Amino acid sequence: MVVEAPPIDMEHLTRQTLGDDSIAREVLGLFLIEMGAAREAIGAEEEAERREVAHRLKGAARAIGAFSLAESAAHIEATPGDGGHVSQFLERIAEIEAFIASYDR
Repeated sequence: MVVEAPPIDMEHLTRQTLGDDSIAREVLGLFLIEMGAAREAIGAEEEAERREVAHRLKGAARAIGAFSLAESAAHIEATPGDGGHVSQFLERIAEIEAFIASYDR
């Protein structure tokens, strides 16, 4: 049986937020907003804009422990014209949104 790791490393986030659950929730809420903006902008025709969006989200994702999203963003940053990377990026965002929604309950 294979158990998949959650899309956010909660131990990492806990360290980043000094164990304060209210700060962790606030950070996750802000990250949801940032991911929503990235989802809208990643479909841009301009590869330079796509690269910039990916770069910005890559750093934010690493900061909170969303390492699979950060990796996906790094692929877009390196090859912004690859539609497969964009699809993977959008899938990662959906996974993290669902994870955060379940975390808030």
